[in-house]
Amino acid sequence: MEADEDHHDFFIMGATLAIARVMIMDLSRVIPRGKLRSHFYESDIQDILEVPITGFSDKDDIIWSRESSGLFTIKSAYHLALSTQDIPSSSSTVTSRKFWNKNWHSKAPPKIKHFMWRVVSDTIPVASTLFAKHIIDSPLYSFCKNSPETVHHALLGCSRLRKAWKSLRFVDHYHKYKHLDIIDFLLCSFEALDKNYLSILFCFLWALWNQRNNYIHRNTVVHAADIFDWSVNYFFQYLDAQQNIQPYSVAAQAPSRVSNGASGSSLQVYIDAAIDVRGQKHSYGIVVAGDSGFVKAGVVKPCIGGIPAIIAEAKAIYHAIQWVQLLHLPMDVLKTNCKTIVDKLNSCNWNASPLDDILVGIKNLLSFSLNLKVEHVYRDSNQLAHWVAKLGLGLDINELVCNGSLSSL
Repeated sequence: MEADEDHHDFFIMGATLAIARVMIMDLSRVIPRGKLRSHFYESDIQDILEVPITGFSDKDDIIWSRESSGLFTIKSAYHLALSTQDIPSSSSTVTSRKFWNKNWHSKAPPKIKHFMWRVVSDTIPVASTLFAKHIIDSPLYSFCKNSPETVHHALLGCSRLRKAWKSLRFVDHYHKYKHLDIIDFLLCSFEALDKNYLSILFCFLWALWNQRNNYIHRNTVVHAADIFDWSVNYFFQYLDAQQNIQPYSVAAQAPSRVSNGASGSSLQVYIDAAIDVRGQKHSYGIVVAGDSGFVKAGVVKPCIGGIPAIIAEAKAIYHAIQWVQLLHLPMDVLKTNCKTIVDKLNSCNWNASPLDDILVGIKNLLSFSLNLKVEHVYRDSNQLAHWVAKLGLGLDINELVCNGSLSSL
């Protein structure tokens, strides 16, 4: 497969694929980094070590990592092209990341957050944009009919909107920054306003846009001085409605395979994983404990490769099942604190992704042990396996099997 060297969105890229595959199959057993350096550039080594290895042989797949489905589509190409534009995005500068964090974590209703995203992305259908695309005959703003309708003019600059802005409790903020473009105006608002006022500002801007739409399409408007009060009421009604929604309760859900601590066997198997991003390695911890909590056996497995945490968790479960089956241990439950994996195993909703590839392998292994299942436990109940997994990050690259108490390590 040939690909542009500047793109790293596929998990294996470029002409190194064939050689890397031969070496990468043996990575968990393990290939010294020096051997990799003798064949690849350092940038290629980083990419190789980030490829998740399932541990079982299967055909190679090309996976687009920016989509949860793993597939490259027209939509994928659109988002890739959009990401190169000079607008704030979740993957651009520190300022932009701060911008989007403020927007998406505000208290405003979701549709208003989406509206603010469209404002900043310059994708709301203002007259100047529609005129440039030959959709309408005039670029002038429908309210004043004096100036072209841009995002700034429609929300900040039009003289017809000044009465609405004057009714704001933070009108001084508007007068101070109204000359800025909409993005800089919002950035200044993030610094000057608290979380509630910022959300009210978002609701107010959305109300101004609704005022414009109602005037064009229905020929009706709200008095300018009432728009701010309407925005405040709308915001607090939304907060009240959110408080009346019943909180999510795990106890109210079907028990499925979420653990309640009971098992048909007196032995309990706990699993966890740990990663070292800087050291480009990860580790699995598997602990077998009796009812009293005394450790009967365990495995610490350090591995080379800087993989995502959830993939490390899935690989830990995969190797734990292999280990239990190899030793014919008398148990029917494996416990992990990664509920996402347990839910995906129960749903069997697979995509083309490295995680789902490992989960399919887990399901295949479970088919050989019909009574064996994977259950969720809370992190507090899985501290020993977590400690063992972190212990593995400090070991040499080999496997340590232990019996009895792990404290002697």
